[in-house]
Amino acid sequence: MFLRNRVQPHSLDSNRLKQDSRPAASQNKPVLHRIIAAALVLGLSTLGIPQSMAQSARKAITKEAPVFPSEALDEGINSGTVKARLSVAPDGSVTGVEITEADPPRVFNKAVTRAVTRWKYEATGTADTLDVQLTFKTR
Repeated sequence: MFLRNRVQPHSLDSNRLKQDSRPAASQNKPVLHRIIAAALVLGLSTLGIPQSMAQSARKAITKEAPVFPSEALDEGINSGTVKARLSVAPDGSVTGVEITEADPPRVFNKAVTRAVTRWKYEATGTADTLDVQLTFKTR
């Protein structure tokens, strides 16, 4: 079973994860990667806009959890934090991502960028910049 890290609007509930319909031959990736992805979705309580960092109270409509990079696991890295600045268009789409801080450096940047560019915020008619923090942990 391959879990796709898609989070439904206003929900970070793991019951809302969708199963991938790829053939079994393409699902031979290590089970650990899928478990970590599910754990990341479950551990998203730290994901979002911390009150001290928010420049806007713009409400998120959809958030896709980033995939834990297999390269990090291969290097023995089992946790990390990334802070990013998002450019949000008037229609709520994320149009730009700037990684402002990462620990460990550069390990999770691609995963964060790929995920947050798919996020959608409610349309307000004005562009915004939002600061977010994402925490990666294996269980």
